[in-house]
Amino acid sequence: MPDYQRIMVLILRLLGVIWSGVLAIMWILYWIEMAVGLEVQHYPAHTLIGGLAYVLLGFLVVLVAKPMVRLLGRDLENQ
Repeated sequence: MPDYQRIMVLILRLLGVIWSGVLAIMWILYWIEMAVGLEVQHYPAHTLIGGLAYVLLGFLVVLVAKPMVRLLGRDLENQ
């Protein structure tokens, strides 16, 4: 795997971790505020499920970064 593909894998993984981490922290803080008893806006179930889906999407990007970069950059090695 050439260096530019390794760099792209690293960038995609960092983006996936940052994406998931920020969203997970936001939802964790929301649940902590609710548990402490602060008055927070209550979200419907589909919003909570959507937030979880975004966190899982970030982890999916981390998992498939290497195969995806290999697939997209397969012909760049010969040029």
